[in-house]
Amino acid sequence: MVRRRFEGQILMPNIGYGGNKKTKHMLPSGFRKFLVHNVKELEVLLMCNKSYCAEIAHNVSSKNRKAIVERVALLAIRVTNPNARLRSKENEWSTLPGSQARGFSCIHSSVFRMGLKRR
Repeated sequence: MVRRRFEGQILMPNIGYGGNKKTKHMLPSGFRKFLVHNVKELEVLLMCNKSYCAEIAHNVSSKNRKAIVERVALLAIRVTNPNARLRSKENEWSTLPGSQARGFSCIHSSVFRMGLKRR
């Protein structure tokens, strides 16, 4: 019924629904994405860092992500996901075994345990 264009049915996709070529694939910040897998691929963005920003691919290891973020800071290239999979000092406490793995820091877990003993 869609192909026969009956009234009340969804419309068929046509060429008229395409976006403006100048703003197609453009982010709200005005940049276009360029997918980066390693540090060497950042060299491509040197000449066009005003119109393209880097996006680190999902399968890049955290070690390589750190290297990419450090190199990006030197080259003045914008990154859409600079903090992805980078662990900070605060988050390292949550990876410890025991009660701290449940999201408590050292101080909070000891206070929590003391409160349980009093009751």
